Amino acid sequence: MEIEFQLRKILMEKGLFRHGTAKDLAAVLGVHRHTVRGLLSGDPKAISLRMLGDICAWLREQNIPEEELPNALFGVRPPSLWTAVARTKKVTT
Repeated sequence: MEIEFQLRKILMEKGLFRHGTAKDLAAVLGVHRHTVRGLLSGDPKAISLRMLGDICAWLREQNIPEEELPNALFGVRPPSLWTAVARTKKVTT
């Protein structure tokens, strides 16, 4: 089981993902925009608790309900084996 970071998904669902979002968020977090691009890709190399708190605070300012955070930021990526099995019409073991 792999855990994925779903910041882009939240931003898209709430209509907040637009040109310049990465730059704006980088300025708020005090990090390089390439770091934010990693967060938006869903597979960041590392994320500190401080940065996670700052992201949640920024999302609350964007009117994301506090009750949804931070758990809305995390999801489970299905294992590739089960994805392959789901694509086939017949499974033989």
